Amino acid sequence: MTDRMMCNYLHYLEKRFVTEGGIRERMHSARTGYRQEQDEKMRKLEQENQKLKKLLEEHGIAY
Repeated sequence: MTDRMMCNYLHYLEKRFVTEGGIRERMHSARTGYRQEQDEKMRKLEQENQKLKKLLEEHGIAY
């Protein structure tokens, strides 16, 4: 019974490895996903900053 459970578990791990990748691939995916989120936030903040600067210039307010 134990052997059967271990074989089933090994098959499960093999399928998971094929579909999700190993630990390094998952770590890389997590890092790049985080970096992409941060880059997107920075782009949005830079765009907002430019809009605010333009608005200040239109109203003649020095920043």
